[in-house]
Amino acid sequence: MKASILTQKNVCALLGLIMAFTIVFKANATDGRPQQQVISDLMHQKENLDSIQEVSLAPIEVDFSEMAKMPTITVINKYGEVIAAFYGEKSEIQEKFMDAFKKCHLITAYGKQEFYLIG
Repeated sequence: MKASILTQKNVCALLGLIMAFTIVFKANATDGRPQQQVISDLMHQKENLDSIQEVSLAPIEVDFSEMAKMPTITVINKYGEVIAAFYGEKSEIQEKFMDAFKKCHLITAYGKQEFYLIG
């Protein structure tokens, strides 16, 4: 039997090698500029960035009147349903509704909010 150089394995290897060289050649040829030119362009861009001065923007006005306020005191029943939500100063609310707050028990407080259970 005669040994041949043109086996399927050798032909595929040769084609792969040709493809690899083609990829490397195309990658080097795409820019077309010398490396020194590329470096000088990058340095020029950096100088342009350094020369940019700060620009002051006009103040932005925000209208908070449309935002929903959080209630100061919330009264719930034993089923977790909200019975009443009070807005304003806690001391003023407790003075106005003193009889109702005698029937309530403080459950929790977080920040300026308090939750009461009516019983």
